Amino acid sequence: MALPPQTMDLELKKSVTVTVFTMPKCANCPAAKEVVDRVASRSDKIEVKHVDLSTDMVTGLLYQIMSTPSIAIGEEAVFRGEVPSEEQLVAEIVKRAGQ
Repeated sequence: MALPPQTMDLELKKSVTVTVFTMPKCANCPAAKEVVDRVASRSDKIEVKHVDLSTDMVTGLLYQIMSTPSIAIGEEAVFRGEVPSEEQLVAEIVKRAGQ
């Protein structure tokens, strides 16, 4: 079920990249993608990258990703094998990009 779009209400001091690591048969990966995309829609300073580990294992190894879904903010894997709430993801982004 698609959720209603958010407004651009998240003001950050600097730009940040959020990378979502997924696999095709991962049951929780679509939910993780949706949470990241919804949070990213709230700020023009959030860039999202989607990495499918079935075709790009090297990037996963660089972040030491061993389970999906996983989410990295900048160069650090913050959530591994779990789907964070929007509030948890925003809190971690704010820690790294300021508000």
